[in-house]
Amino acid sequence: MAVKGISELDIFEKTSISEKLLSKIRNIDMEFQFGRSYVEQLAPYLFQVKDWEKLRPVFKFPYTSYEGYVDSLIEDLQ
Repeated sequence: MAVKGISELDIFEKTSISEKLLSKIRNIDMEFQFGRSYVEQLAPYLFQVKDWEKLRPVFKFPYTSYEGYVDSLIEDLQ
């Protein structure tokens, strides 16, 4: 569970997210065409982020463009 006010850097420092996966997150395309294995690797990271607006600098896209997708992803992974 994320702590209110936690920074993106704090999250990256406290998770074992690989450089390859981090690169994938930063360069994710708007169609979200990536394999299930990537989704499963992302799950521990995603569940630590309480406010998806904080992911804006990571995804490089407006929050509204992936908000619904993220909600579906969380439901799918739970």
